[in-house]
Amino acid sequence: MPRNKYPEETRNKIVDASVKLFLTKGYDKTTILDIVAQLQGLTRGAFYHHFKTKEDVLDAILERMGEVGSMMDVRMEGLSGLDKLKVMLKMQKMYEQSPYKEALVVMWSLTKNPEFDAVHMSIKKHSAKHEIQPIIEEGIKDGSIKAHANAKLIAEFMAVILNLWLSPVHFENTDDDIKEKVKFFRQLTKGVGCDVFDDEVSKILIEVSILLNNEVRKTLSMHERVK
Repeated sequence: MPRNKYPEETRNKIVDASVKLFLTKGYDKTTILDIVAQLQGLTRGAFYHHFKTKEDVLDAILERMGEVGSMMDVRMEGLSGLDKLKVMLKMQKMYEQSPYKEALVVMWSLTKNPEFDAVHMSIKKHSAKHEIQPIIEEGIKDGSIKAHANAKLIAEFMAVILNLWLSPVHFENTDDDIKEKVKFFRQLTKGVGCDVFDDEVSKILIEVSILLNNEVRKTLSMHERVK
């Protein structure tokens, strides 16, 4: 058999097929054979050349989400701590686009699974400590953030609010609920001296949260019909 000249293209095809199945059928009910069946001519050997397990595919989906962070690093050069924090929040806009939207919907849908919910929380703890907290500390140091609270506490609070309180899996949020929560979140962060939620950031967060809430609910509904 000739060697595949486009290994990255094949890997992306496998991830794309897997994302569609995870969204429509659910992660737990999707098998590797299901994924291979969607690959139009590719074999199980092609799958195992790139991934050993279904969990490895999930890691690749997470990598796609991580690409948003890579783009964010470039846009942060020369900014104050507060402006960097705003860029981080504005980059949520990327999740309106494919493939980032699908990747995030898959991950949020998986929070129905206790095992992956724990993994999701672990990722957010890491984000709070290694991504959000250093930026807040930088903002306090350069004077752009007038925080009245510990940077660690603010970072953890932001991570929990953004990924749990606005999550359609953990809370049944209507569009109006989301608008009120973002407004309340804006008041709280401003109250502790981390005034990051200006009109533009708030608008983006509301729009993206409403979109993802609807997408996740639609996905979970499909999973229920598959049962």
